[in-house]
Formats: sequence, structure tokens, C-alpha cells
Amino acid sequence: MRGAGFLVLRRGLGAGLVWLAVSCASPDPTLFTLMAEPGTVHPARGLRVELTHVGLPRYLDRPGIVLAAQSYRVTLAANARWAEPLGAMVERVLADDLRARLPGAEVFTVESPVSGGGASRVEVDLTHFESDGRGEMTLEAVVGIVRPGRDPEIVTVARRRPLPSGDVGSEVAAMSALLGDLADEIAARLTRPA
Repeated sequence: MRGAGFLVLRRGLGAGLVWLAVSCASPDPTLFTLMAEPGTVHPARGLRVELTHVGLPRYLDRPGIVLAAQSYRVTLAANARWAEPLGAMVERVLADDLRARLPGAEVFTVESPVSGGGASRVEVDLTHFESDGRGEMTLEAVVGIVRPGRDPEIVTVARRRPLPSGDVGSEVAAMSALLGDLADEIAARLTRPA
């Protein structure tokens, strides 16, 4: 008798766990990626640029997409995820944006197999890269540029883009456009005469 009761209890628990797993399962998330954007072209034949560091606040570098960070709260998009880690994606897209703006230049990252000898170095620390909660996407960054034979240059860049709708796709498009704006600023400074 005791064995039969245990078997019924065990079957009941097993069925309950299966029901719980099925009822809590969510549909596959929608994956998003940032894209390189066109921008102002600066002749840059022979220029070598190494993107040595791109930093993000840790609350942004997560699989879920942060919609806003305000009033001590971080709001995530429901069932939407980045297709790759955000920090790596921002670095890759920013390098692509710089390549598009600096034709004839070699633009590479620390992960590239190319050596950085004689290259201008660019470091970016993004301090804000999310919606302000009032219909605009914001990007704030501190950029360090070291060109061979010149004093280091540190500049703060702040840009905003309107969010035409509240959906995740428009937020990701605005983020891509803001990275393009940042690349415009960096490319202009890299090609400025001494």
C-alpha cells in the first residue's frame, strides 16, 4: 500500500511540474540588432584608426533591451532581446560607422588581428544610451582621441533623437542613428588638420 501511495504522489508531482513548465513557457523573444548608418564622408586615405575601448553602463549590457532608466528604475522591453551582447555590438557597429565615414582608412578594433602601430586611438565611454522617458533617445559619451604626434583630445558628446513611436523597433533604429551621429563627430575630429 505504501508503495502505491508513493507512486500516485510521484505521478501527481510529475504531472504538476510538466503543467507548470508548459504554462510558464513564453514564446521565443524577438531579437534585435543595431545597424551601421550612412553619414558624412571625410577623405582619410592612409589613416589608421584603432577603436581600443567602448564602455557601457552595466545595466545596459544585458540580453534584455532597456527602454528607459529613470526615477531609480530600469524598464525592460517585454519579450525583446539583443541578438548579441550589447557592448560587443556597439563596438562592431561603431567601427562599421567609422569605416563608412573614413573611406581609404583602416579602422579596426582590439579584437582585430591587425596591429595598432602608428594608428590613432579612439576610446569611447557611453554614460547614457537609452530613452529619457519623454519621447527621445539619448546618447552621452566621453570620447578620447590620441593621434600620433598630437596631444590627446577628450570631448563630451551628447546627442538626442526623437522616438516616433513607443515600440522597440523605433528605439533600436534611434540607437543606431545616434551611434552614426557619434561616428560623425569622431570622424570629423580624426580628419581635422593640425
